[in-house]
Formats: sequence, C-alpha cells, structure tokens
Amino acid sequence: MSGQIHNFTTHRIAFLRPKKRTYFAFEWNEVRRVWVPWKSSLTGLSKHVSTHHRTPARVRIIDTNGASIQLVSLGHFLLLGSGPDRITMTIVQRVGGAKIPESWKNDLPPLGQAPTVDLNVTLWTELAIPVPVPTPAPVPVPAPTPVPVSPTTRIVARIEPIPARIAWIVAEDASKREETCAISMEPISPITASVTSCFHCFDTEAINTWLATKNTCPQCRKGCVATQAFTDD
Repeated sequence: MSGQIHNFTTHRIAFLRPKKRTYFAFEWNEVRRVWVPWKSSLTGLSKHVSTHHRTPARVRIIDTNGASIQLVSLGHFLLLGSGPDRITMTIVQRVGGAKIPESWKNDLPPLGQAPTVDLNVTLWTELAIPVPVPTPAPVPVPAPTPVPVSPTTRIVARIEPIPARIAWIVAEDASKREETCAISMEPISPITASVTSCFHCFDTEAINTWLATKNTCPQCRKGCVATQAFTDD
C-alpha cells in the first residue's frame, strides 16, 4: 500500500472498523514509501480528540494493486502504551474506493474504559500549495448568446449527504462534548441525531422539520442535507 498523500505527523494510523468498533494499524515505511501492516505487544489503548484540528482531513492512498482508497480523519487518535514508549496513531476511516484486504487486518488491543479527553496534538499538516506559474493572457472570445430561461425554471445544485458512518462519528463526538441541538436545545445523542453535509449536529426530528420548509443549515446558513447517525441496518 503506497502513500499517494502522506501528511500525517504520526507514522502509524489506525483504521476504524465501524461494525466491530475495533481498530487495526498500519505503519509508514519511510524507506519503501509504503504503508505496511503493524502489530505491537504494547497494552493500554485509549482514544482521544485533538484540539488542534476542527475540520476533517480527507486522505487518499493506493493499495498494491493500484486501487484508490479514500479515507477521512476527524481529529481522533489512539494512544498505545505509556511513558517514553507511548505511540500516537491517527484514527482514519474508509469512506470509499477499494477495500482493505482481509489478510492485512490485525486488531489492536481493546480500548480501555477511560473517557475520551481532548489533547492538543497535531495529527496532520496541511499540504503545501504550489505557486501558480504565470500564463499568457487568453485571447478574448465573443461572449456566448444567453439562453432564455423560463421564469418557472429552477436550477438546484445537488448537495451530497455525508456517509452514515461519518455522521455517527460526528454525532458521537458532539455528545461527548455535551453539545445541544440549536433547534430543540436538547442534548445531542448519536441515537437520535442527524448530521448535515456541513458537519453540524441536530436532533433528527427537529432538523427534518426545519428542512421540510428550508434548505439551509440553521447554524451556518449554507445549503445542506442531513444524514441520520443511527439506523437499524
């Protein structure tokens, strides 16, 4: 599995298995420039939230067959071991593309019972933005003739909802932070919450009622759709 994009500050990442609620780890091999399965004899695994990151990181890697795997990290990480031997692993979750081969999966020890706490840990760095190369000015071309649009015609941009598994992670994090729904003012619960495409959490019944007459987020006013965090599937 070779790194198409590698901007993690941690050289180990932990893949979340949503259904089993377990993790398996990969280690970055700097010499070969590949991700390889990793196993440790350390014990004492705990989950934490980075206060350094407030927006999701979207990462793409390539497996040995050249297939693309899309991942997302919401700023959560694992600590394994203690003292100077303690290891930090950024938690990532597959949101599309190829699947991880079963033979590579190697579960880490089970999580401890300690509550999730916020730590100021940098998990990834922003990729450098290339400096644009000046290009010659384009030759002016005549403007196209506008096509008449009927007053009854309405053009609506399609907004893609976030996957349910990501909605669950966002809602679970909001619940641990003791956030409340901006509409109902009730505490957020992953069981009854929905998450908008702009990553804001609301009570499912409240946001569905809101979106029945409006198409914008109650918090940021952006156009949005909502995904229910918990389903019976």
